[in-house]
Order: sequence, then structure tokens, then C-alpha cells
Amino acid sequence: MTTTAHLTRHRSGTLDGLVNDKPIALRLPKEELAYAHACAAAEGRSSSNFARIVYLMGMQAYRDAGRLSMPVAATTTTTGTAN
Repeated sequence: MTTTAHLTRHRSGTLDGLVNDKPIALRLPKEELAYAHACAAAEGRSSSNFARIVYLMGMQAYRDAGRLSMPVAATTTTTGTAN
């Protein structure tokens, strides 16, 4: 009989300095939360690890831009066409 190999996770050296006593709460709408959980699962990550990585990506974009900048969402009319 053969055994199934299990992938084990090892703590990254970058996680050693994380502060655990004052976490930042992140509240998301249900759809965004479900999407974040799905993306984390697809990556094989915990939701908190996924959120941290996305945060780090966003902080890099913030550093590059030098300011907060959100893309303008297209508005839709009652016919469903974008303005």
C-alpha cells in the first residue's frame, strides 16, 4: 500500500516579525468576502495570508503612485449599457 504525499507548509522567515496583538479588521461586503475566500482557496492559502499578500501588493502600488487612486467605475443605465 502506498501513502499519499502531503505538502507541508513552512513558516516563511518574513512572518517572524508579524504583530499579533493589534490586528487590523477588514470588513468587506458579502460578495467581496466570498471572492477573497475563493481566491485564497484557489491559491492554497489561508484567507488571512491571502489578505496580507493583497495588502502588500496594494501598498506597493500606493508607494509607486505616491497617493491613493481608485479607478473610476463605469455607471450603467437601466438598459445595462455603460456610460
